[in-house]
Amino acid sequence: MREWITTNGLGSYVSLTHSNVNMSKFHGLLVASMDPPTKRHVFVSNVHERIQIDDQIYDLNNIAGSFDFDVFPSFLYEVDSINVRKTIFMEHEKNTTIIKYEVKTDKQVSFIHGPIVNSRHFYD
Repeated sequence: MREWITTNGLGSYVSLTHSNVNMSKFHGLLVASMDPPTKRHVFVSNVHERIQIDDQIYDLNNIAGSFDFDVFPSFLYEVDSINVRKTIFMEHEKNTTIIKYEVKTDKQVSFIHGPIVNSRHFYD
């Protein structure tokens, strides 16, 4: 399984697979260095994402998307004939992960997030 990683310059990082899945104890959406650049802890493992288009709810975690890594990793999903681009990055020198969604449509769209929160040393 292919993996990707992006960092914040302090020893913290975001890392998952190309299918947006945690396959290792070192994977997570927020793996923060508590004493840069060491003492890393996993605080957010992943996020359960759903998108509501008009009155229909779709589970993004069950939709196969395409993966691209230009400057940051991004995933492109097609949901109800609408393209949804998700880009994941960290704010430089801050323990902050940002997930940016881009949607162009005239339909009513909402996102529903369920973060999978953790608090463990990344070796545990």
